[in-house]
This record gives sequence, C-alpha cells and structure tokens, in this order.
Amino acid sequence: YDGTVFNCHVEDGEVSAINSSSVGGLIGHNMYGIVEACSSEAIVKGYYLVGGLLGHNKSGLVIDCHSLKRSLVNGSLAGGLLGENLYLVIASSASGNVSGWNEIGCLVGSNWGIIHECKSKGNATGYGRIGGLVGRNLGTIVESCSYAYVVGEDEVGGLVGQNVLYISYS
Repeated sequence: YDGTVFNCHVEDGEVSAINSSSVGGLIGHNMYGIVEACSSEAIVKGYYLVGGLLGHNKSGLVIDCHSLKRSLVNGSLAGGLLGENLYLVIASSASGNVSGWNEIGCLVGSNWGIIHECKSKGNATGYGRIGGLVGRNLGTIVESCSYAYVVGEDEVGGLVGQNVLYISYS
C-alpha cells in the first residue's frame, strides 16, 4: 500500500490466473499507490478484475500509463488498461483486445472514479455492458475518447456500455 511504481515496463510475456481476481500485466492490485509512466504488452488472463496493466485500482493514481497493441485481456470486469478503477486515471491509453462476459472496456471494465484525458482503440467483445472506452461507468469521464470496435449483446456502446453518472467533453 502507499507505494510508487514509476517508469516500469512489461515488454513481453503472459500473466495467466484463470480462476483468480485482481490480475494485471504489471500490477494486480494498487491501493493508495501511484503508478506513473508505466506500460505493458503482456497477454493477461483472469476471472475477475483483469487489466492489461493493472487489475484493480483502489484509491490509487494512474498517470501516463499505457497498455500496448499486443495486449489481450480475458475475464469479467476486464479492461485493456484496468479491470476496475475506483479513483483516478489521467492521460493514459490502451490499444489491445479485450474479451469476457460482463463489464468489458478497451480502457477500463468498470469505472467508479475519474477518468481524464484517456483514449482507447482495439476490440472489446463480450455479453453485457461492453464499451469502447469503459464497460460500465458509475463515476466521471472527462475529455476522453475511443476508436474501438465493440461487439456485445446487451448495453453496448462505442464509448461506454452502461453510463450511470457523468460524461463530459468526450
């Protein structure tokens, strides 16, 4: 907790925790920490809270971080960058492919915090709450965009699959 991860990169590899939660290409769970200027190209597979860079961001800051083209993320509450965000993501991006069952986004699977100046591209596929940027938004999204290809069955959107709170200038 309360740690800082700065300028760290995963250039290749695979993280596979099929029956696990909080699975990330670089970090599984970030609590009260700062993750800055980091990237991942890893293939990441998990059950729940799965992200190309970070599985679960709880009260932490993610700044200028990127999940690159080669990332392939599988799981529920899955995102190209983060599986779930509960605090703040700034100036970050994802460009991999994300697939799973529910709450799937090319950047973030489920957002309860703030996403500011972020972008995504790639493919997001799943059943419900599938979005090009965020699968399910219960927080705030500002000045962010998506260039993703999105396929799903229920609550599917080019930017957000299901929006509950606030989106502005996106």
